[in-house]
Amino acid sequence: MKGNTSWMSDLDFVLSRSPGPAGPPLRLPSIDDLTEGVIKQLIKTLSSNICKSLQQDVDTFSRLSLIRNRLEPVDPKKVEDVPTFHILYLRHYLTRIPNYKHRISLMRLLLGACVPCIFKASPARTPKPSDDWSSYCCRACDAHYETPEHVMLACPADLELLAIREQFMASLPSRQRYNVPVQDNEAFQVLKNCIYSWDLVVATARFVHQAMVLWQRKVLEGFRCFDSAEEDLNSDGDSEFNVSASGSDFGDEEFGNDESITAILH
Repeated sequence: MKGNTSWMSDLDFVLSRSPGPAGPPLRLPSIDDLTEGVIKQLIKTLSSNICKSLQQDVDTFSRLSLIRNRLEPVDPKKVEDVPTFHILYLRHYLTRIPNYKHRISLMRLLLGACVPCIFKASPARTPKPSDDWSSYCCRACDAHYETPEHVMLACPADLELLAIREQFMASLPSRQRYNVPVQDNEAFQVLKNCIYSWDLVVATARFVHQAMVLWQRKVLEGFRCFDSAEEDLNSDGDSEFNVSASGSDFGDEEFGNDESITAILH
């Protein structure tokens, strides 16, 4: 009824708050002007604005560097298809990874949700003149920024981490394996290659989950475990390491509360 609020006013409010270029906000036309063509154009404009805003965030925020310039892989059985770039798309890791905990861990890594609660530095971060080294250096080796790719693929200072890293590499097809530890200047691209591979993403997600659970446990323990690890690294004896955390299956362990971890780090 004219003069009364309705769901159309709610829709107009949402449109007016939607992302878009500078200038007048997107608004719902009057009901007399609502035609099929106008509605289709409105949907097209809204979709375009959202995609541009999303891409701007990806290009701007350092924590999202793992999803920057990503090419969506295709099923190798579809030989006529090639990896392509999409801003909005049903990603392969959402359908290929059967274990939901592994899937969540990979999503947290890709969307920057594990910095700084688990890792000190964002993926691909390199030292800047204004940086305080102690705020970003690896708590294990103290030789590189503590980025996710450094911890997972390059850091040589923790034997538990080395064990699950070697298990991960051994699980990959021989033609797609990398020498471990990976060089720090290659670690980011290696991690990205493994994630955006149709064949490797399942094993990669499991490894990412294991590494994040292990690193979080060490954060909560204050890295006391490195005292004994350094002794083992300097000895000639053979040591056997259990890659399970607290007696539970590493592949199924869940993360703790992000707020509690952040409080510990700060």
